This record gives sequence, C-alpha cells and structure tokens, in this order.
Amino acid sequence: MLPFAESAVLTFDGVGEWCTTSIGEGTGNYLRLIKEIHFPHSIGLLYSAFTAFLGFEVNEGEYKVMGMASYGTPIYTDKIKKIVRLKDGR
Repeated sequence: MLPFAESAVLTFDGVGEWCTTSIGEGTGNYLRLIKEIHFPHSIGLLYSAFTAFLGFEVNEGEYKVMGMASYGTPIYTDKIKKIVRLKDGR
C-alpha cells in the first residue's frame, strides 16, 4: 500500500507491446486505466530520435540526454513545437 490515498499514474515508453503511453488513477489498492495511446504515436520514440540525432545509441543513451538537459538552454523550443502536435490539449 502506498502512503497516498489517491495518485495519478503515467507511463511513457517507446513501444511497450502496442501501448506507448498510459494514464491511470490509483485509489487505495485499485488502479483504473483512463487512457492508452498506441504505436506509432509515441513520445518515447521521439525521445529516442533526439538521442540518435545527438549521436548517442538508441535505447542506451537516453539517460545521458536527460542528464544533459538540465545544463542546456531551450533555444529550439519553437522548432520542436512545429513537429509535436497536441490535439485538444492532449
């Protein structure tokens, strides 16, 4: 049992079977699935593409990109927003 009565549960993966993103709600010992997003729509695969673009090995170098992110300046935000589209705020 977790120390929280309720919690939000979010998972992001490149491709976990077909599910790439899931959103759920935890209440006590119960987990309710709210939404799944399936391949090819995947923030994880996009992250892997950035990893490869930066010269790191896919499925091996993502943690390096994550670690370096805190040292950078977000100068490419507008360009990334052009390739990542959210529909209805989702």
